[in-house]
Amino acid sequence: MLNQVPTMSDTISRPADSTSRSLEIADLTVDVFAPLEQQTFQLHYGTAEPAPLLLLSAKAGPASHARPGGRAPFSLLFRAGSREFYVPQGTYSLEHPQIGRPEIFFVPIGPDDAGMLFQVVFS
Repeated sequence: MLNQVPTMSDTISRPADSTSRSLEIADLTVDVFAPLEQQTFQLHYGTAEPAPLLLLSAKAGPASHARPGGRAPFSLLFRAGSREFYVPQGTYSLEHPQIGRPEIFFVPIGPDDAGMLFQVVFS
């Protein structure tokens, strides 16, 4: 098998392979997630197969709520494809080629017409 050499965009914007480390929580910002809206992420929650979640929105919070020298707050809204899918509030691995597989705190907020909604808030 030939080794593929990653391009500059591979090394900057996404992990080169599954063994690459995830972005650190401090590096996750609304600017990282906004271009990923309407893309599918994998939620690892303790079963053999991860659950696909669609990122519906990445919204910036009030900049006035940012800690000095810290990132601006933001929130993410995800949808599972089934109204019956549920995981309790807690920390889970969220996987996507652009961010790796960081551990993130999810809160279920209830179903809509198309599936179960989950929110993530970064402050």
